[in-house]
Amino acid sequence: MEFKQAKIMVKNNFGEPRVSIHISENGDLLQEIKVTTFPIEQKIREVLKGEPMALYEAAAYLPLLGGKRMRPYLVIKTAGMFGGANESTYYAATAVELLHNFTLVHDDIMDKDTLRRGHPTTHVKFGETVAILAGDLLFSKAFECASKAEKLSGNKGIVEKLVEASIKIDEGQYLDISFESKSTISLEEYLRMISLKTATLYEASAVIGALTVTPINQESL
Repeated sequence: MEFKQAKIMVKNNFGEPRVSIHISENGDLLQEIKVTTFPIEQKIREVLKGEPMALYEAAAYLPLLGGKRMRPYLVIKTAGMFGGANESTYYAATAVELLHNFTLVHDDIMDKDTLRRGHPTTHVKFGETVAILAGDLLFSKAFECASKAEKLSGNKGIVEKLVEASIKIDEGQYLDISFESKSTISLEEYLRMISLKTATLYEASAVIGALTVTPINQESL
């Protein structure tokens, strides 16, 4: 059986190839993501331990169910373009993944969804009150990890970028729920919503990955 393949080559500011991602129909990219982000699962287990145990169990529930891990993957791969992933990179990638999962926990409550990743949503499994607190804990731990990443890298800007992304995600989520009361929405409105709610964290992941490696002017990224 033959599989079609595509190769994405990312270049640095001088046009030199720095990192490539191979994509094929037989799932090689998914395997690469799984291997690359394995340290992030270990970090999630590490940072989501504490008391009350029931609260930390609820907070860890969704992140440890898996997901595509595209955002932390992007953090790590971007760091590779600027010299290579390090401990700061892994804390930053964990921060991004925890923030993403925080948004999912609260989004599921707002949308009254019952399934996420093929399993009961956090509020269905643990109750709405605990789920809200679990989401809040994920949010707090995300910034704790971002702060550690910033200290380890010695490079300011990681926390600031995550704050910026968090604010935009909130704005996008509000636009999303506001659409429910509208009979029609324009393409421009929809694109603005997904840009804020979804694209923002991908952009932040790329910038943050670079910031974990070497001092960089964010405006140049």
